[in-house]
Amino acid sequence: MHPRPPVRRPLLLLLLLTSLSASAANWGERGISRRFALRGNLLYDVDGRGVSVYDVSDTSSIRRVDSEPWNDETYDLALHGDQAIVATRRGLVRYAIGADGMLAFSGVNESLPPISHLAANADAIAASTGDRLLFINDETLDADREIAFNNPIRALAFSDDALYVAVERSGIFVLDPQSGEQLGFVPVEATALAVNGATLWAAGGTLKGLTAIDVSDPANPAVIGNSGNNEHTYGDLAATDNRVYAIEGADEVRVFDTSDATDPQLVSSIDDWVAVVAASGNRVFLSGSIVDQHGMKSETGVPLRVYDATTLATLGEFDDLAGAVSGAWTDGSVAFIVDPPYFRVLDVSNSDAPRELANLIVPGLQDSIRVRDGMAIVYGRAKVNFIDVHDIYRPTFDGTWDAQGHPPGGAGFTGQDTVVEANDHSGMHVVDYSDPTNPRIIGSINMHYFEIATGDSAIYTIDASALLARELVNRTHIVERSAFKTLYQHLDSAPPNSPAPERLVATAGNLISVFSLAADRFAPVEVARIPFGGVDALGTTATTAWVARDGVLHRIDLLSPGAPEATDYHVTAPMQISAAGEKIVVADRYSVRVYGPQTDAPPPPPPPSAPPMRHRAIRH
Repeated sequence: MHPRPPVRRPLLLLLLLTSLSASAANWGERGISRRFALRGNLLYDVDGRGVSVYDVSDTSSIRRVDSEPWNDETYDLALHGDQAIVATRRGLVRYAIGADGMLAFSGVNESLPPISHLAANADAIAASTGDRLLFINDETLDADREIAFNNPIRALAFSDDALYVAVERSGIFVLDPQSGEQLGFVPVEATALAVNGATLWAAGGTLKGLTAIDVSDPANPAVIGNSGNNEHTYGDLAATDNRVYAIEGADEVRVFDTSDATDPQLVSSIDDWVAVVAASGNRVFLSGSIVDQHGMKSETGVPLRVYDATTLATLGEFDDLAGAVSGAWTDGSVAFIVDPPYFRVLDVSNSDAPRELANLIVPGLQDSIRVRDGMAIVYGRAKVNFIDVHDIYRPTFDGTWDAQGHPPGGAGFTGQDTVVEANDHSGMHVVDYSDPTNPRIIGSINMHYFEIATGDSAIYTIDASALLARELVNRTHIVERSAFKTLYQHLDSAPPNSPAPERLVATAGNLISVFSLAADRFAPVEVARIPFGGVDALGTTATTAWVARDGVLHRIDLLSPGAPEATDYHVTAPMQISAAGEKIVVADRYSVRVYGPQTDAPPPPPPPSAPPMRHRAIRH
């Protein structure tokens, strides 16, 4: 493993950040596979957090032999001679591949537009962004040339010295990567390409099925076969001498016998969660996310699994933490973490070394979390999990309330034993959890909602066109009080979960609004409108709003709102931010990040013989 390269920011910004530096830790790091590339018995996996390298020479005992975290989310990679080129959210990163196959950082260009596809051979690198094809200089990682197409580019592949570019509603263009000139064209629309020898395999698009294209003469490519099962639409492909593996949906790999390329035959299937596939010889390598009926993902904890292509037997797998880490809530000393299927309790008092105190498997665990008076609610996919956290060393799962709706959704506390849940399908619901093993609905209202924040009888929510303030009357009746006709994405009260919050913070596409609730909590007054777009996540305390943008946490002083102030707190893919004082805990998809000063340690656990005690209430 090599040291993480530094985050690159202008010198002036780094000087401004010095006063905000503090202890930091990264707990529970894991990857979520996005793309595989094979080189002998080493498999390179771009996994969101960076790049991992696996030794698959013995598939019964797979080893991760290198891991190169990056300071931005990684999406794609291609091997280019003795280099690995990695696409991130903000550009390209280059690693040198040593004689032993390990990686060493050797360059970065973060000035490119977001890269959607990447391909390389020994002599050239190609990348696409929307409808533009970029030829990348392997020294500077800048674009030497650019070609614009009429429609988006869906896939790239090299075969020998020719580049194949699949363009939506057009076909496959054959280009000379040195000059950029068009050599040929295949009138087959495709969304995935794979090459084996002189055969280019295409899938997706209007023809569907699996199509074989002879590319022995790049100037005259010719369709020579099709699987004939055109009712099927395939995603990513991998090809070997006699097999093509085609992903169908989220849980199927179709295996084709392609020994006769003019007549590819579907011979078997692998039933597994799959989004990424690669193949070598008689081995198939795959990884994927669990996808529910609403298209929402959760992870398997297996970033790599290997199958025998003939018997379809599992040869081995590499097990890791699952996730994604989606939810976080802290009081400054303890953090409650949503890491499906686990609900975890961390001691974060030492910001340099968080440690796990307890964990609990929760069936159907949702994504985001709020905690108040010893009760944690986990929500986000139109359900609410109730978890008793009075005893931080022995959290207990009490039950789940199902809104019979669709994600996204939100939830918040509204007084004694009451929460309000709202989602994009079944509306807004008042739920009594006085018996958390049997929560029950006691009030509701229709419409579609995406986020929620609350006081004891005040409900603030976002729908498709506005921020709405509503009053909960007699604990059961929801009454609309005011509305702001702006399309907001994120919303929270300050302090969060307070029975009587003093402020609201909401983010829209290009602004952040701060509202005062001092005069009338049912008629928020906008006191600051701050130009600031691209916010990925929002968290609040009584006096501060924390917002994540472009991999950096920024702070806003809510007592005197002004332009957000950048910190040197780095995030990769933030999903929820929680803060107490200056302690910040971020659910950052691939890990838990902890920033801020050292704080009081939580109380020690009770003696093993003592009965469970309700000795710790968490409130903001």
